[in-house]
Order: sequence, then C-alpha cells, then structure tokens
Amino acid sequence: MVKIWESAFPHLGVWKWHSPPTRLGRRNPRYNCFAFAAGDNTRRWEPDPGNQYYWPTNVAREYTVSAFVDAYRTIGYELCADGLPDPLCEKIAIYATADGTASHAARQLADGKWISKLGDEDDIIHDTPEALSGADYGQPVRFMRRVLST
Repeated sequence: MVKIWESAFPHLGVWKWHSPPTRLGRRNPRYNCFAFAAGDNTRRWEPDPGNQYYWPTNVAREYTVSAFVDAYRTIGYELCADGLPDPLCEKIAIYATADGTASHAARQLADGKWISKLGDEDDIIHDTPEALSGADYGQPVRFMRRVLST
C-alpha cells in the first residue's frame, strides 16, 4: 500500500515499515523524529518557545542546527565527519532546509541502515540518510556519534 508521505521523498527507494503499535488516546504527546533519533519513544522533543514539549535544559529553544547539536550533546553525542557505519558508535543525522532550519533527525542502525520517524506518521528504515533529502526535510547537514556501551 502506498503511503501518503512517499511522494515527499523522491530519493527514498526501498524502505521498510518499522512503526511500533500505538495506543490511541494516550495522554502523553507522541514522540517525533528528534526524540526518536535520541532513542526516546516516550515524549516529543521540540524546542518550542512555549515550553510545551521536552527540550534539554540550558539548550536554546530554536530550530537551528546548532541548537539541535547542543541538544544531542546532552545525551553523549559529538560531531563527526560522516554517516559511514562505525561498529563502535551509534550515529545520527540532523537535516536542515535551504534556509538553515533544523527539520528532521535520523538514527543509524547497527547494520548501517537508517531509521526515521516521519513527523507524526510512520517509523521507517531506509538505506541512506540522503534517501529523505527533498523539499520537506532538506538534506542531512550534520552527523553526530556516541560511543556504544560495552
């Protein structure tokens, strides 16, 4: 079945559905891509100025790439050069639109593929971070990594 969001990602190619079952009517807001990349499926990460959603303490509440880099640093990520697989690290990609607005985040899986939460829609596995490049998310502009626990 074709998903409504597929037309927004012309480079997507083959993808695999990965959404967990959800309960309707939950009190907590659904997680989003920014939380999902952080490994947090319990709440929405959003730098909204009204403090409606979770955002790490002492990180600017703005949709800039630097604010998102700072947010992920609070959970152990550091900047790295690329999204190539590293068996010792977990990596994420931060996306930005042409005007520099942070728009999406994806996490790399152990097999080198990437996993994303598409807004309030599905979680999917895709081959590369560039697979989601396009008008909606822009392109991956920063990669970060954190060392896996042993």
